Amino acid sequence: MKEYEKEKEKVTIKATPTEEDENNKMPMLYFKRDGYLIPLWYVVTIEKDWRFTEHSNKIIYTIVINKNMVQSDKIKVGEKEFIFGSEKTRDEQFDTIVELMCEHNDVTTL
Repeated sequence: MKEYEKEKEKVTIKATPTEEDENNKMPMLYFKRDGYLIPLWYVVTIEKDWRFTEHSNKIIYTIVINKNMVQSDKIKVGEKEFIFGSEKTRDEQFDTIVELMCEHNDVTTL
């Protein structure tokens, strides 16, 4: 098992051009450590979460995207969970994602 406390996990925000035109960029969330690239418009729900593990006596802090959703024709990305070493790091990354969604007008209610 990885020691997440030692890793600095950052959510990298990418804008991947569809053409050479500056206006045609698709915002993406890139979770480098986990190797996931998720288009911003595939994020239906986003939640902060945590759980206690008995075998290691630790609290694991997570961000869950599309919780309780299964990949289908309408939902392109099913539930994905990303683990962070501390509550502070998780909260910073959550805020980064929400800010990006607001910036790209992808948030209807908060």
